[in-house]
Amino acid sequence: KMEWVTYVVLSIFGALITMLLYIVFYPPRRLLKMLQNKNNLPLFFIPNCNDKILALTIDDAPSDQTPQILDLLKQHNIKATFFVIGNNAKRRPSIVEAIHDQGHEIGNHGCSDRPAFTLGSGFNRDVEETDQTICDIIGERPKFYRPGHGWYTPSMLNKLEELNKIPVLGDVYSHDPQFSFLPGLITRHMKSRVNRGSIIIIHDGYEKRVKCTVQVLGELIPYLKNNGYSFVTLSQALNYNP
Repeated sequence: KMEWVTYVVLSIFGALITMLLYIVFYPPRRLLKMLQNKNNLPLFFIPNCNDKILALTIDDAPSDQTPQILDLLKQHNIKATFFVIGNNAKRRPSIVEAIHDQGHEIGNHGCSDRPAFTLGSGFNRDVEETDQTICDIIGERPKFYRPGHGWYTPSMLNKLEELNKIPVLGDVYSHDPQFSFLPGLITRHMKSRVNRGSIIIIHDGYEKRVKCTVQVLGELIPYLKNNGYSFVTLSQALNYNP
């Protein structure tokens, strides 16, 4: 009897783990729609989009390797949205300038690479300090915000509304921080996830991760273009008229 109970418990546990992994790697768009509020926030994908347009977003910029990503984007003549970490920007202002000068959009990704939901009462200060850092470099404040580690709380969403920020996540996640040693698998996964109006998330950062990002995008961008997709910044996405 105990063996039977153990088998049932392990089976249920295994099913739950499988379901959780499926939701993490293949989140259903219907579920993402449910997670957006009545104003379509936070953004998981471009609202009401039935055309083949995509928003490519790149987290954790700038790094010493960012120019490699910029060169690739220039080669393919596409614009992206870079979510900038404030402390990184302070160390590499010239790279932030280069991102901006090349026509890419810049978003706020907080002062440091830490889970934003752990900031508590310091959340507003973190957002405003990063805003100021970016503004000091490019002369304007970003309109979009993505939290470190990708989690929002209702309190954070309320505060972002007060700060006139648009919260953004995405529906195509690369998982490159965890699997940068498997660029081929990441590319296949992302190809299978892209849909009309997708917001793609991939990462800047240390050398090994950027090597993966450049390899993935080097294959993914031509593939998507050949399948009729075009790339826009987040601002262009929200102003898009078919």
